[in-house]
Amino acid sequence: MSNTRSGQTTVEYTLVIAVLVVAMVAGLYLFVGDFNSAMDDLSNSASTVYTSGNLAN
Repeated sequence: MSNTRSGQTTVEYTLVIAVLVVAMVAGLYLFVGDFNSAMDDLSNSASTVYTSGNLAN
């Protein structure tokens, strides 16, 4: 009788998921400044259009 394993264990799946989550968080930190800036610009533009009624600056 041989005692062989086939497939991944729960621990291995958990480690892969943990690495993916860390990579996603690191990626978000790289782009969060640009994203916040873009959302601020969009908010300011929407506010200008709402208050003035003009689509052009």
